[in-house]
Amino acid sequence: MQCRLGNSIVSKDLITFRDMGYGQKLMDREAIHYDLFLSYDEFKGAVEDSYNKFVDETKEDDKLTNYLDSIGLYEIGYPDFNNIFKDHKELLGEILKDYLYQQLLEKCTSQSSSVNWQFAINTIDQIIIYSDHVRISGEAYEILKSLS
Repeated sequence: MQCRLGNSIVSKDLITFRDMGYGQKLMDREAIHYDLFLSYDEFKGAVEDSYNKFVDETKEDDKLTNYLDSIGLYEIGYPDFNNIFKDHKELLGEILKDYLYQQLLEKCTSQSSSVNWQFAINTIDQIIIYSDHVRISGEAYEILKSLS
């Protein structure tokens, strides 16, 4: 995986994400554009289990609501990860952006040591799925360290 913030390539270990306040702008800081580039295998490892569980839960919910709130999975037969990746990349990207962003970002950012964190991802604005890799982009903020 490659992480690009602004014009710099940075280590995954320097990046986390905002689980509290995700998506809300910070008025006291300027947002930084980021791109995460994952190979197909990295992407599959990061989201396959979460996606397949989400599909199972959505299928049950759709049955209970008579498919009134369908997000598009019913219409295409509730495909597993491999099939949605192959045939419905745009819907997969939307599902990840709207419903599974936390699971995706947990796998793509450092969750180990807050001492090293320098940036926090705040949004996923776009997920572009190619046949052999994925680009995730959005806004991040620099983490301000307090002086002690």
